[in-house]
Amino acid sequence: MHDDGPIEYTEVIENQFGSLDIANFHVSYSPAKVFLCGGEYKTGKLIPQSLRDRLIEYYEVNKDSAIGACVQAEDFKDYLKNSTYSDLLEFEDDIAKISTLIIICLESPGSLVELGLFVNNQYLDNKLIVIAPQDKVEAQDSFIYLGPLKKLQDKDSESVLIYP
Repeated sequence: MHDDGPIEYTEVIENQFGSLDIANFHVSYSPAKVFLCGGEYKTGKLIPQSLRDRLIEYYEVNKDSAIGACVQAEDFKDYLKNSTYSDLLEFEDDIAKISTLIIICLESPGSLVELGLFVNNQYLDNKLIVIAPQDKVEAQDSFIYLGPLKKLQDKDSESVLIYP
């Protein structure tokens, strides 16, 4: 009780938790969830058609690795159609937030959009890895190289991997 009568439940909750600093909390995701973005996958062809397809194949063969699951936005197409999400960007942003690691294989127009979406989110840049083909970044005056990839490399030199 206080001067104005009984204490409301919400007031008790606010008093109890209002002084806590969210910067002191850490969420541990176990097992790890990798949000994998990139080119076509599961094409059913003998030779994987994209780097993302190769990575998914690797994780499927090595299920007992440290990675608990590889998640692709495409796995949720039916969910997205019938959900409360108004757009795909918001949906992908939420998947990225709950993922332990985000790997973007720069090999499709969609992966370029995902790079732009995630590289500017300060909460995601510490768990973002971009794998880019050398021919796309060879010309070091390209927008991709001078913009998003350079921004990532400046924060962490190991966040961008280039392959031939």
